[in-house]
Formats: sequence, C-alpha cells, structure tokens
Amino acid sequence: MEQGNQDTTSKGCGCVAIAIAIAVVVIILIFTFGSCNNSKSNQSNSLQDVITHAIKDAGAEKQSIDINDDAGTSQAGDKVVLIHVKGKDSLTTKLFRESMWLDSSKILKPLKGRKDIGQVTLFWSAKLQDDYGSEFDGNVMKMTLSKATLDKINFDNFDYNKFPQIADSYWQSQAIS
Repeated sequence: MEQGNQDTTSKGCGCVAIAIAIAVVVIILIFTFGSCNNSKSNQSNSLQDVITHAIKDAGAEKQSIDINDDAGTSQAGDKVVLIHVKGKDSLTTKLFRESMWLDSSKILKPLKGRKDIGQVTLFWSAKLQDDYGSEFDGNVMKMTLSKATLDKINFDNFDYNKFPQIADSYWQSQAIS
C-alpha cells in the first residue's frame, strides 16, 4: 500500500514541477516580448511622431515627412528632416505668408534641442494658377534651418516674421511676395 501512495505523490510532484516550469517560461516570454514592444513604442514615439503631432497642433495639412541620414555632418545619427505641408487659404497674400511663418514656428518649436536632427527643411505648398487658368499644387515657400540655428531660437519670444532673415536658406515664390 505504501508503494502506491509514493507513486501518486511522485506523479503529483511532477505535475507541480511542470506547472512551475511553464509559469516561469510564460513570465520570461512576457518580459522579453514586453520589453521589445516597449522599445518599439519608444521608437514609434520618435522624431516622426513628434513632427506629425507638431503639424497637427499647428493646424497645418501634412503632405509628407522624410527623415534621412545626414551624411554631411560628423555627428553620427544626425537626420535631415524634410517636411512638406500645405498652406491654409487666407484673404491676402500677406496674411497667407505670415500664417505659414507662424505655423512654421509652431512646427519647429518641439524640434528644438533634439540631438537627432542635423537640419530641417519646411516646404510649403498651395494651389497656384498658371497663365491659362489651370490650377495646380506648387511650392510657395521653402526654409532650411540647421540644428545650430534651430537651437538659437527662443520660440517663446520669437518674431516669426524674421524667418527670412534667420533661416540658413529661405525662398518664397513670387506668387506670395
């Protein structure tokens, strides 16, 4: 009789050991995949997301965002950011131009101080009309700011009308001059 009880006890211990082993494996998998998901979410909450949210907060219409490695700098990991947005219609060309400067300020403010940016270029487009009356979307403003220039701007006191003077490169179409 005693031998029969020992067999049952041994079988019970084996089941408990297997259950504990399964629980340990599950916990390890949860922590392993959980940390991978966290790093992926940290990466997705990266430069692309910051720019997308900044464009949305500015009330601008995003057309595209391109983030490329900056091979022209000595700093590893620097990115060249190309932001294509559409300007909002306005009553006058002066208001239209100034609204793009204001929105540029709103878009660029969250990018200040980021270590992964080497240069940012904003391309503003709008509906244009050729001499024959046909409408098309075309670039009306382009401004490029280096990391150094971007980091100099105190956005809390910045006069956005100064973008043409402080941008490293600035161009605007005659259509909005």
